[in-house]
Amino acid sequence: DPLAVKWLIQVPAPQHEDGLSDVDRLSRAIQREWGSLDVAYPIGILRNVAEVLRDEAGEGTVTLVRDAKKMNVVRLEPGDQTTRNYAIAVDIGTTTVAVQLIHLTMGAILGTHSAYNDQIACGQDVISRINYAQRPGGLETLRARVLETVNRLLDELVRRYDIAPGEITNAVISANTTMTHLVLGVNPEYIRLAPYTPA
Repeated sequence: DPLAVKWLIQVPAPQHEDGLSDVDRLSRAIQREWGSLDVAYPIGILRNVAEVLRDEAGEGTVTLVRDAKKMNVVRLEPGDQTTRNYAIAVDIGTTTVAVQLIHLTMGAILGTHSAYNDQIACGQDVISRINYAQRPGGLETLRARVLETVNRLLDELVRRYDIAPGEITNAVISANTTMTHLVLGVNPEYIRLAPYTPA
């Protein structure tokens, strides 16, 4: 039950009599399937909705993120793209980073790549990295280094399996407490000071 789902939808063609916009018709089609929750759209979707809905006679794939009060449309593609739905699982360790690519439709792991965490150049262990983060620009350097590692591994996977990065609809990152702070760019200083409280 991933946070983001890809859903095939058929949106009726515009009619002279109803006065409904493309977004209104898309929202109603989503609500027919998912209930009367509000539907929210980022500007990028609004800029392309007319062309996408006319490309395949109203058949399209919406990528939806659900929350308690609304459906958020995060992607709209023409035609049936539901089989092109992927996720990544990222494990950020002090020494190594691993990225796993998952085909959500099949429920199968396609591949895993791992490499040394580029933060090693800033310190071998979590305490030295916490200390490094206190330097001017140190926290941002650590954040950028780990994200460069993740992105490099992800790039290798999407090229190997011929996947567009936009087809990855879900991501989960796991890490120890210090690594979580560093990947988010949150000051880890108080983890090493009594009473050792993370942010």
